[in-house]
Amino acid sequence: MAYAPQAGDIIADRYRLEKKLGVGAMGSVWRASHLTLGNPVAIKIIREAAARNERSLARFEREAVLAARISSAHVVRIIDHGHHEDLPFIVMDYLEGEDLRHRLDDRAPLPVEEVRRIIGHTCRALAAAHAVDLVHRDIKPDNIFITHGEEPGEERALVLDFGVAKPMDTMIDDLAPTKTGSIVGTPYYLSPEQANGTKDIGPHTDLWSLAVVAFECLTGERPFRGKSVARLIVAITDGDIPRPSVIAPELPPGLDSWFERAFQRDTKRRFGDAREMALAFAAALEAKPVEPAPTTMTSADIANPVCDGSTLVMADPSPLPEFTPPPRDASPSLRGLPHTVPIVDQTFELPSMPVRSIANPPAPALAPASKPANSGRLALLVGVVIAAVGAAVALIALL
Repeated sequence: MAYAPQAGDIIADRYRLEKKLGVGAMGSVWRASHLTLGNPVAIKIIREAAARNERSLARFEREAVLAARISSAHVVRIIDHGHHEDLPFIVMDYLEGEDLRHRLDDRAPLPVEEVRRIIGHTCRALAAAHAVDLVHRDIKPDNIFITHGEEPGEERALVLDFGVAKPMDTMIDDLAPTKTGSIVGTPYYLSPEQANGTKDIGPHTDLWSLAVVAFECLTGERPFRGKSVARLIVAITDGDIPRPSVIAPELPPGLDSWFERAFQRDTKRRFGDAREMALAFAAALEAKPVEPAPTTMTSADIANPVCDGSTLVMADPSPLPEFTPPPRDASPSLRGLPHTVPIVDQTFELPSMPVRSIANPPAPALAPASKPANSGRLALLVGVVIAAVGAAVALIALL
């Protein structure tokens, strides 16, 4: 008769099942207590149908073996492993909280600071896994658990379920439950190399999937979508790289460039490791939105107004402030002239003022031409002399 776990069952003479926490394709998860120590634990027991499947059984067994190799406060700790009624089980730390999938379903998008913590903690978990040559291959919100931190009000993110993890060394690579050409992982969070079913699986694969999680946390939407799995695969492998600012313009502008790198199809162009990815993410979140530059105009603009063919916009015609340079010896011919010249490169805020249109102004009436009088020639000569003297004064003031 097939064994079906029930509350009150004693597992391996050490643990008492107390409450079923969840049921999945591989088996069920229970809250239990150690018979002698009394501390709460979580026990995952494989379903009998899954135990009869060679691949499913190997995947369940490898989760305990591989996860036990990782030492990190952000990876669920494996306490024990064994068999009960010919069914394998895994004993883990009991965690109170919720997985990220439930949190996103409840209140996505999440605040930026909350996303910073979740991504940072997950990067620490991945760094620890990659350090022992393990690639998770199924990073998604369902496998990121949010529990209480050490201080009141703090939270800690942990990575769960190394059931499809793949060792990068060849010594135990024959345990891998998949072959080249098959797809492992949840479709929305697949990397291009996973979607293509290639052998190029490595730490960069987990980093891509985590970037998908980050995008969903910040915007409430998945970055790559399709009405079918086939179209989704095309979007992941060949689609445009999404920009979070298009969905949520209020996000820090540096995130666009962060995702531009995280979603590179060329694995060598992504972040080098989880630590680099986490540091870059924190830096991108610190960047403040670029404030629009104020409209300014220089004195050169005043002297050379711009006309777009229909409207001429003039600034305040009041005189520019004058600058008095420090006293200096001047040429005898220039003594007595005021040492004040207008600042020609002064920049100031463009005041609001009425816009006057000069589109197609009526041609002014032409007065009958007349011969210039001698007084006119004299005035012209005086004007030329004054202009020359003014130019010399300006040159001395600038030297």
